[in-house]
Amino acid sequence: MKTTFPTTDTRSGAHALLDACADADQRAAEYQRVLDENTALRARIADLEQELAWTNGDTRR
Repeated sequence: MKTTFPTTDTRSGAHALLDACADADQRAAEYQRVLDENTALRARIADLEQELAWTNGDTRR
């Protein structure tokens, strides 16, 4: 998909591009935050699974 910016005024076109970049940066930061949270939750689940296995006498992990 091609993004078009106003061409009649270079300044407004530049501002539109900067705004688009800022929006993309904000979305990328939110995506990274969610990925980090997901990774932390997966690690916590693995810890809990291991703790449960030890509690049940399964020491294979």
